[in-house]
Amino acid sequence: MRHTDTDTFEAGQWLKGRVYENKCDLSSDGKLIIYFVHKGNNWRLHPDYGFAWTAISKPPYFTALALWPENGTWGGGGYFIDAKTVRIYVSKDSYHPNHPPRGLTILDSDTKVVLNAERRVQVGRSRWDVVHQGRDVQESYKALWSSLNEDTFQTQLDVDGDWYQLLDMEMAGKSRDPWLVKLNPPTIWRKQYSNYTIEKHYFGYRQNLHDVIYDQLCLGDVRDDSRREYLRIMDDFTAQGAQGVILGCTEITLLIKPEHTPIRLYDTTLLHALAAVDWSLAN
Repeated sequence: MRHTDTDTFEAGQWLKGRVYENKCDLSSDGKLIIYFVHKGNNWRLHPDYGFAWTAISKPPYFTALALWPENGTWGGGGYFIDAKTVRIYVSKDSYHPNHPPRGLTILDSDTKVVLNAERRVQVGRSRWDVVHQGRDVQESYKALWSSLNEDTFQTQLDVDGDWYQLLDMEMAGKSRDPWLVKLNPPTIWRKQYSNYTIEKHYFGYRQNLHDVIYDQLCLGDVRDDSRREYLRIMDDFTAQGAQGVILGCTEITLLIKPEHTPIRLYDTTLLHALAAVDWSLAN
């Protein structure tokens, strides 16, 4: 955690999971943080906590002072209205019996309409501007399908045959699952600071990446076809201007190595190991 008054950093706590930064918030006095996390295999060891939860803790630590288990990653998280009042995106009475909220006023959202409206406000508060709305490739798929009439069927397939067949396989039975959305071009968010700009490019692909990690790599199953899919996604990133790729889940380094691609890779397993050695030698 960075202390802006002294420009110093305080070492925090490790958590092997996915923290959804857009669902987190810091209290106005900086003493509390609300966060939402997904920890895929946690339900096997701690079924009463599940695999996802919203929690409040004291930064820079994740140890929960209050915790609400979740059944998925669609909702979750929240924000501070003031230092002691929190709006959460889950029923306020569904807290874990070992982690009830104390000394805080907890407000929840009654309907999805209210929830979505508040999330739009949150996006505005975080100063992320949507500069381009991505296009779901399924829309292109539907447009192509509608154009395949008797007069153009053969010609259209001759021109777009490979692309059409790929979409036909990818879209089969997936139209109702937002985790399977692929965006081309992507949705782009931009945040402007005084001397630099950050952009987020969202291409979709979440289910593809998730399944390979949890159903294959975590079980020691490394497949060539999965590597080809990851490399295809990485190529999409670089085509949009990415100069490198962070292998953000440590298991991905089992699948993707420098010899597989000219793209600059940031191996988080190696980076963590080197940082641990540096810290050990310095202390």
